[in-house]
Amino acid sequence: MRFLIVILLFLNSFGFAQKDLAEVYGPVERMPEYPGGMKELMKFIASSVKYPKEAQKKKITGRTMVKFVVDSLGRVVNPEVALSSGDGTLDKEALRVVNSMPRWNPGTLDGKPVKVLFNIPIKFDLK
Repeated sequence: MRFLIVILLFLNSFGFAQKDLAEVYGPVERMPEYPGGMKELMKFIASSVKYPKEAQKKKITGRTMVKFVVDSLGRVVNPEVALSSGDGTLDKEALRVVNSMPRWNPGTLDGKPVKVLFNIPIKFDLK
């Protein structure tokens, strides 16, 4: 069965940077960037997602919103499901993919690398 994974990126939809997890700052002057940019990020996610077999059999579709922080070293940290698809197997797969991302180029605020909050909705759609 073929499937289509539509990836909608709302990177930094909250528009906040974090210097540490307790404090949130306003928009940063230079946002973190996935190596190669947005197009490469979309290709990475599309090629990394493996539609869960159980969800395929039951013809389950949905969208999982994953939030995470790109830290000052460009690492993806603290990913969690911000909005569930309604199916745990889809949510788990979205988290697996985000956890497997390579380092990003970190964002900066006042010329210094900072932690930036991102949200990525990943849509699972069987075709």
